[in-house]
Amino acid sequence: MQKEDYLEILKSSMLESAAMFGFQDSFIFHQDYDPKHTVWIVTNWIHENGIDKLPWVAQSPDLNPIENL
Repeated sequence: MQKEDYLEILKSSMLESAAMFGFQDSFIFHQDYDPKHTVWIVTNWIHENGIDKLPWVAQSPDLNPIENL
């Protein structure tokens, strides 16, 4: 998937889905540090639309469930 594809998915689905579930006014978006998630066009769109993002630590061993196996 390219960054443009990811952005189009966000544009076409995110805000509509949030409204459908009653979260249009307050929700926190969660994504990891995949390069297409952090590219400036995606980050800019998220910021312009006033969407809060959950802070995420890149490659944190505490968040890796496979470490416990």
